[in-house]
Amino acid sequence: MQAEGPSELCTKPEALLLTAACLWLINGLHSQLDDGSAYRKLMEVILPLTEVDDQLDHLTLMFTPRGRYRLQAEEEEEEEEDGEEEVELTPWNPYGVIYIRQLVIKEVPRFRTGGPSLTAAAFQAFFKASQEEIHFRFNKTGILPPGVLPSTRIVTNKKKLTPTYIPDDGDGVQETIFNLSERWIRIPHCPLDSGSDMDEENDNNEPDSFQNADECITFLWRQFLMDLANRAPTRRGALNPSYLKLTRDEQLNAGEDVYCHRDLSVIWNECAYKVATKDDWDQAVDYLFPLYGHETPLKTQNYWNCMYYLKWKEICQRGEKEMVEQIRGDIKSRIWDRLFWIPHAVDDSIWVTKPAKNYTRLPSGTQGAAPQILVKRRPHGQVMNNVVALLLI
Repeated sequence: MQAEGPSELCTKPEALLLTAACLWLINGLHSQLDDGSAYRKLMEVILPLTEVDDQLDHLTLMFTPRGRYRLQAEEEEEEEEDGEEEVELTPWNPYGVIYIRQLVIKEVPRFRTGGPSLTAAAFQAFFKASQEEIHFRFNKTGILPPGVLPSTRIVTNKKKLTPTYIPDDGDGVQETIFNLSERWIRIPHCPLDSGSDMDEENDNNEPDSFQNADECITFLWRQFLMDLANRAPTRRGALNPSYLKLTRDEQLNAGEDVYCHRDLSVIWNECAYKVATKDDWDQAVDYLFPLYGHETPLKTQNYWNCMYYLKWKEICQRGEKEMVEQIRGDIKSRIWDRLFWIPHAVDDSIWVTKPAKNYTRLPSGTQGAAPQILVKRRPHGQVMNNVVALLLI
């Protein structure tokens, strides 16, 4: 049932937790149940828990708690000092039977919502990826599957998905920079599973089916700026300096200021720029934020690995065409109004590095591959390089 259900529901934490539980139980049919660190975390969230005391039959415990048994004299001394008795809970199998938490058998079977969940480390141990990576791995909206493409060699990018943007405002709240709500634009949420446990979370049994468009697109915009910097190309060879001058921390905090610099030497060690027309600029933006109904070929570079791009594809899938085009219009306007340079994105890659005509190299006199970028007007970097060259002469 999980394999046949919608991918957005199959990758929910409760459904993935059931997948891990089934894997653990099936492996236990032909060998001793694994009780490693990750599996102990799994048992603690899917099995019933009981208080650990001297009267408990320890044969019913799923595993012996590490470091939880102390000498009775030491326990009594601590209880006298603290004034409170410590309660120890551990997974157990009463009557020799393995019970698991209550399930919800709907379109996609899962554990009930609101219960405990796996830690990030335990989830990584089971699925070899984070929850977001699993979600986008199986929910490739607007991406052409391999079966419909010619059987040609596909050059894959081995780097992982870009990190998620986190608002740096202390309380995790970000200031919105779009005013889509004024035009009654609302973005639908992902499909919601039904079940009595879902009803308990909302007293009116009428969950909000839409996201706040201003907050959603503001997050998408900042994720976009960060992803471009994180996916910037690097030179071949570990000892060679990167094309981009930004440090790792600066890449993770890249904002509009990075793309507003007219002195490209502040941002780049090397690059190739072209003073773009409005049509050149719009064409590149159309690749960065595709039209409604666009399908991305599998053999592309960078797009697959950008969190913003996958989230944009989800918005295009859930929303109506008119809504998507209004959002695209606002994003395109902000890119043109606020940014001085952007990568010269093409249909199969965000970043292009091969040498090309009509591009000016910085620093002047350099040759070979370099990231291609589009600028609105002549950058200061070239002027500065020429001045330095005259002074040296």
